[in-house]
Amino acid sequence: MYSNFLIDKDNQIRELKASADLADRLHYEAPCYWLDKPQGRDGPFCQRCYDTDDKLIRLISQRSNVREGYICKTCDRWDRSKESGQRGLARLVRT
Repeated sequence: MYSNFLIDKDNQIRELKASADLADRLHYEAPCYWLDKPQGRDGPFCQRCYDTDDKLIRLISQRSNVREGYICKTCDRWDRSKESGQRGLARLVRT
């Protein structure tokens, strides 16, 4: 009985430490999140998915005859940028 309780508490502590580590390395640069890693910056990640669902979802670079930018395949939000791969992104709009 007590050993299960202690195991549950240990798991909660591990999850909280992992969450705190992610929060320390994740930063918001409008309109998306970037993750700092030892080998450089990783991203961009969807702001809506992280803020509402705590999910770190990578934005996918897309280019067509009509538009160019990033899309989140999870929530279907489209981010238009001036150039594909550009760090400074424009606002997110619903498609």
